[in-house]
Amino acid sequence: MRIIVSFLVFAFSLACATAQSEMFYAKTDVSQVLENGVFNLRYVVQNADGKNIKYPDFKNFQVVSGPSTETSIQIMNGRRTSSVSYRFILMAEKAGKFRIDPATIQVGNRTLKSNPVEIEVIKGKPGSAVQGTVMPTDEQVFIRAEMDTSSIYSGQQVRIEYNIYTAVSIRNYNVIKEDSYDGFHYRYVKDFGAKAHTELIDGVQYKVQTLKSIALFPKKTGIFHIEPFIVNIGIGVKDNRRSFFFNNRTIPKTLTTNTLTFEVLPLPEPQPESFTGAVGHYAIAVRTKPSKLTTDDALTLTLQIAGDGDGKRWSVPTLDYLSEYFEIYEPRIKTDKSQDERGVIINRRTVEYLMIPRKAGVRTFNIDFVYFNSDSARYETMRAKPVTINVKQGSGVKGILAEINSESEGVELHPLQSPDKLKKATPIFVFSPLFYALCIAPFFYLGFVVREEKKKGAYAGLSPEEKRKLEARMRAMKYLENAKGLLQASEKEYYQAISDALFTYISGKLQMPASELSKHNISAKMESLAIHTDNREKVMSVIARCEQVLYAAGSAFSERQETYDEVLSVVAGIEEALG
Repeated sequence: MRIIVSFLVFAFSLACATAQSEMFYAKTDVSQVLENGVFNLRYVVQNADGKNIKYPDFKNFQVVSGPSTETSIQIMNGRRTSSVSYRFILMAEKAGKFRIDPATIQVGNRTLKSNPVEIEVIKGKPGSAVQGTVMPTDEQVFIRAEMDTSSIYSGQQVRIEYNIYTAVSIRNYNVIKEDSYDGFHYRYVKDFGAKAHTELIDGVQYKVQTLKSIALFPKKTGIFHIEPFIVNIGIGVKDNRRSFFFNNRTIPKTLTTNTLTFEVLPLPEPQPESFTGAVGHYAIAVRTKPSKLTTDDALTLTLQIAGDGDGKRWSVPTLDYLSEYFEIYEPRIKTDKSQDERGVIINRRTVEYLMIPRKAGVRTFNIDFVYFNSDSARYETMRAKPVTINVKQGSGVKGILAEINSESEGVELHPLQSPDKLKKATPIFVFSPLFYALCIAPFFYLGFVVREEKKKGAYAGLSPEEKRKLEARMRAMKYLENAKGLLQASEKEYYQAISDALFTYISGKLQMPASELSKHNISAKMESLAIHTDNREKVMSVIARCEQVLYAAGSAFSERQETYDEVLSVVAGIEEALG
């Protein structure tokens, strides 16, 4: 399967060092060719300076042209790859199976040898090699919708290609109709290897070109049908009715693909407790900083996850099993992006965990990622290399301060008074300030009682709905106390406080684990609880605004009060809806 091969290449490149090996190999664009047909043969030397190349005897083939030299340099993710190709165009002279022997090239003090090449030459049907008939038949040009499986699992990526097969000259094409892909998340694949290649079908040699490639991620299970893809092409043909010099013209032809039918299967039950929701093929990497610390310090653990499954369906793993040794804060997603890599959509996510050691000692632990492998149809655990942390006992300042704080609750501390200071004699009580204060106090108390009674009367006069709204707003203000106090602080401090308050509230109120607090999961949970669409949209807007300020360089928002009011409105709305 092309997706699996592409992913294995990707996973291998993730694990390999940057060193590039020297290679010399031969390749062709066909394994079968028609008698008197032509094909390309290339000898490629990679990451090396070669000289004195010696080619084999091309017996049974005629050299139409070559060798021509092609040079290529690629730099991807900081890795440089260079290659030089020596290309021949060969014509097959007779039918049969033939072997082209290896070529050799001198690289430094070594002689590198290429692989041999096997070519099968087949007798063609009469007229199969003729290009540009006046009225091309359906056997000479057609289009197919192709996928490499008939069933997939929910959350798995599948790719559909629309390939045109032609034995005639096509000058242009225009898409007339394409399926809307209802029931899927989809993304057009750009890096699908748009180069044409040749295939031999029933004795006819075709040029095959991919017109469009789409990656699909199913939203639900069941049987699905992809409607035909319709395209109009312009074919270059000879017109014998025209003059000798102007006998070519373009005629239109409409091509329609087959309908694709496949099944989306549900994931097997029971699902492991630590299953993240990821389906497909994945790779993980872990790094920590620092590796040596004290019980007063914080450890930052960064987890990188990459895979070809639906990025909207999986959540980051929890580290609850380490809570005996560390106080673990809510993970923060630093990056989350999907991109086209060698024709496969890869979702890459970087997650940061802040962890504070609970006690001293050397700790060795593993980070596990549980996913469903769509090849083996089993839940599997991917384990990163073990992490070893050396924790020494700190000063204990944090612990001492916490004890003092807890012991001092309810105790009033007085300033020390020097014993050698003289005090004036106490005046007579009747005309003292205390006497006058006691005389006035009843009037202040009476005013306070009257005001409180008015408040109670006003509250009692509210309708049940108005009482719910008022109580909900008061609870919301309690959650946002810290953020309100930071209205004049720096941009990042303020929006961090807003983000922490909102996520803490959502986690508790909607009963969602911190590991599942993605935008997609939050929106789905709110929808399942019948929370109004306006509140869902406001939550997504605030989260996006906070992420942009916290993680996007140079981003800033001035409407702090508006953000505070919006979060206050959202929390109050949820409180009112859920109680």
